[in-house]
Amino acid sequence: MLRNLQLLFNSGRLGGSAHVWEAQDLSLGRPAALKKVELPEGPGAGPRREAALEEAKTLAGLRHPNIVDIYEVLESPAGLYLAFEYLQGKTLRQVLIEEKRLPWPRAKAILSAVCAALEFARERGVAHRGLTSASVMVTAEGGVKVLGFAVAGAPAAGGPAADSRALGDLAYEILTGEEPPRGSSEQALLRLRALAPDMPPEAAEAVALSGPGGGLARVFA
Repeated sequence: MLRNLQLLFNSGRLGGSAHVWEAQDLSLGRPAALKKVELPEGPGAGPRREAALEEAKTLAGLRHPNIVDIYEVLESPAGLYLAFEYLQGKTLRQVLIEEKRLPWPRAKAILSAVCAALEFARERGVAHRGLTSASVMVTAEGGVKVLGFAVAGAPAAGGPAADSRALGDLAYEILTGEEPPRGSSEQALLRLRALAPDMPPEAAEAVALSGPGGGLARVFA
């Protein structure tokens, strides 16, 4: 038991984390999920731990239809935990395992939702710092939720720029069923044109050239 949460069992499927539990919120009678945040340790870790706590509180303040709702930030002697909404559905990675790749109209709808979530967070000073197909949930109702925003307690390399590249990698994976070729935007463009022929040329070019200023936000707006 952690405050008003009764832990049920460990669930690695929520955001691909081994430190996520399915739980029951006893005060409100609703299902929830609980994630343990790995905090900095060792000499000099105090300021970074405080920064991690502030980051967690900032995440809890994000309210967007395409971002998982964080109900509460819980501090305990055992560590720092995030209590968030329990989602019924499949991660995008699970969807791709079953379907290999998605047609352009469906892929665009999902990626537009992810892009909206990342932009909303960016405007509030929050970067995801770990976007993959495992951190996007397609709910049972057909909605799209981004989860797994990182709490690091220290500035992370890349920030929004890294998120932009990760969004391009995610788009490539959804549309081709493959990991993007490293260091070869020309090869990526050829594969996109071959495997996603219904994709508009300007969208294929934006995904192949993904990165800061690569046009992804305009394509998926």
